Amino acid sequence: MRKMILLAAAALALSACTESSEDYQIGASEAWSKLSSAGFAIGTWATPQGLIGVDVRPTFESFPGERTAYWKFMRKGAELGRINVVVEGDATSSTVSMSYAKGDTSGENGKLEPLIRQFAQPLFVDAVDAAVEGRPREEDMKAMADMQSATQTSGLMMNNMWGQIHDGKAKAKERLRQAEGEVAVATAQHASTRPTTSLSSY
Repeated sequence: MRKMILLAAAALALSACTESSEDYQIGASEAWSKLSSAGFAIGTWATPQGLIGVDVRPTFESFPGERTAYWKFMRKGAELGRINVVVEGDATSSTVSMSYAKGDTSGENGKLEPLIRQFAQPLFVDAVDAAVEGRPREEDMKAMADMQSATQTSGLMMNNMWGQIHDGKAKAKERLRQAEGEVAVATAQHASTRPTTSLSSY
């Protein structure tokens, strides 16, 4: 039952597959139970650190009646991509199928969305297989994805850092300008209420 893992390893080394499936010798209800109960943990583990560093966050939603679920990758309110999973079968065997759907690729997201397919999707494939089989996840593949995704996103992270510094300076200047304006107004109001002294009587 290593077909999915071999696909995942190849995807990480080259480019991620968009669809995969694996057969299990357990009932569909049991396979779904294992997968859905591990859904949030899978999302946390399988999202590479490089993507987390640029604010890409996974959310998990499941639909028990249909035995379907998805992980949605969000960044600043935009959905960059989605990994869908469905469990089919009967009381003695099951098939878990996964597919990837592209999301928002505008602006910076256009650079990040391919990294979800390249680095995150193989980890999700492995984590789902591990959850259903009850085996450990492939930590070496996770470490590689963390390292490679961090390398890919390092430039964007630096740009974001400098952008935050620039925005911070701009906001500080604006606060200073507003404070100076408030002081000027207060000074003018105070001057207008002071009594005037005429020098003509001296």
